[in-house]
Amino acid sequence: MAKVLVAYASKRGSTAEIAQAIAAALREPGVEVDCVEAGAVAELDGYDAVVLGSAVYMRRWRGDARHFVRRHREALAHLPLWVFSSGPTPPEWRDRRDWDEIRAWGSHIAADLHAGRAAA
Repeated sequence: MAKVLVAYASKRGSTAEIAQAIAAALREPGVEVDCVEAGAVAELDGYDAVVLGSAVYMRRWRGDARHFVRRHREALAHLPLWVFSSGPTPPEWRDRRDWDEIRAWGSHIAADLHAGRAAA
């Protein structure tokens, strides 16, 4: 089974929560997953695929996510890559995220990896 990196750049924790939900959905069918902040990733050796997410502020990804893409662009060109963005929401809306849809997307990624369909 594949080993997947779920990397994220979060400002207030919501994007990290989404990344953790995606990682949990990937783990259910047996995918090995590391879920870490994008700025803490030194290399992509040993990973078969990457999921990258970032909070969006002022229509831009967080710096750590943009730097992740620049720093690892050569490796990313040869790995399946899925990306997600999380926009700003008031704190009282955090529970309004569609967690079922987020988990379903993670399950879809796991199914693609298991079937050998590495498509973003």
